[in-house]
Amino acid sequence: MKSNCLFCKIADKEIDSDIVYEDGHVVAFNDLHPQAPHHILIIPRRHIATINDIDVEDTTLLGNLFLAAKNIAQQLGVS
Repeated sequence: MKSNCLFCKIADKEIDSDIVYEDGHVVAFNDLHPQAPHHILIIPRRHIATINDIDVEDTTLLGNLFLAAKNIAQQLGVS
């Protein structure tokens, strides 16, 4: 974790958030200032600063992010 990373602090539950989904790799939570009826942020538990920091080893993690999005959309009835 990067000590100043807001998202890492949310994933580590150092900052309270309205978590709607979590597993060993992904955390999803409601946006504090939603711009839509369902505005959910889905983040990896592992710190990735930018898209340029993604490696081939992150393929499974990226797939987990998309599967989480699918599952959340189904649960909300917006899939």
